Amino acid sequence: MDWNQYHRGKKSGGLKAIKPHIGMEIYRKTCFHDDGVKGYGGMRIACIGPMRAGKTTLAIETLPKMYHIEGIKKEEWFKNPDPEKARQETIVYRGRKLDYWNAYDHHHFSKCFPDVEPRKLRIFIWHLDEIVFFEEDEHEAVMRPIDGLDVYRYKSQEDLYQNLIEGGINVVYVPNDYKLSSFLKTALNEMRMLQPDSSEYLTESSVVSVINETFWYDLFYYMLGLENSDNGELRGRRKLKSITFFFDEAHQIFPANQPKPFWYLIENFAENALIDSGRLNLTIYANIHALNLVHWKVLQRFDTFIWLFGSKPDTAYSMVNDKVPRNLKQGEFIIEEKQKQFGSGTFKSIPKQPFTVLAKGVV
Repeated sequence: MDWNQYHRGKKSGGLKAIKPHIGMEIYRKTCFHDDGVKGYGGMRIACIGPMRAGKTTLAIETLPKMYHIEGIKKEEWFKNPDPEKARQETIVYRGRKLDYWNAYDHHHFSKCFPDVEPRKLRIFIWHLDEIVFFEEDEHEAVMRPIDGLDVYRYKSQEDLYQNLIEGGINVVYVPNDYKLSSFLKTALNEMRMLQPDSSEYLTESSVVSVINETFWYDLFYYMLGLENSDNGELRGRRKLKSITFFFDEAHQIFPANQPKPFWYLIENFAENALIDSGRLNLTIYANIHALNLVHWKVLQRFDTFIWLFGSKPDTAYSMVNDKVPRNLKQGEFIIEEKQKQFGSGTFKSIPKQPFTVLAKGVV
């Protein structure tokens, strides 16, 4: 980093002081993950920008380019790339009612990503939900079913995890009517240090009103439990070497304000689970409209920030002058290694991107 150029960028808000070669180097680092013991491990990446800033387009383009490196630090691998040590990253993609994951369908993949190695696609829906997928063009009033999808109907977080396609893109729709699991009830009792004689103690029959996105915490804590599989009931279960979660509209999973008891889950996840995520080779890529929509303790754990036009960097997380993103154009971004360095980069619209996915049956 040229600190004189950095200072001028801070002082004037000038985009010209921010170097693209540094930005693309940081971007490359976000696409390659290594071992959490021998290398850096999992990452926490936040892409910030208002609606129509290009967050989803950038993510859709980036996810198929993600790999994990086996047995060596990625910095060493970059110096002498060995394709035998690079494996396609396993992607878990949060499905939404209106979405764009059909770019990964085999009918479209090679057209949307002509220079990218193809990925397998699997869609996960809760076994009690009835969801049908269509490609919809709102302007032309065209809607057609998406045929030939690999759909798996899961019955638990374990069932889901054990059937993820390793190295593939796994789109997960959480249950429409999610019920707080026995595991999370027990965890919440422990987090709040409640005894069975407390009026707030959660029993097996307790009905707890939480958003259905709480299911992700069930899955996270199940995965963390796999690390204890050598001693306990999880012994012998499959463990993936590396995994990336992509959360569009991440504020719905890590909201800044949420009533109890969900608040305790967010606090515990930020203070404990996210700390372990790097070591466990778990990466989170989160799209965020604005920083103030996401719980601040979660944001503190992010190590890479991508700023699009209209975003407002905060000195609590960023070295970038908050005026700089005003000068960005569509398809431009600033990417930053927290408290280390930042640079600029560009991305393009996805060629021949299909119509929007409409998931009928998602609440």
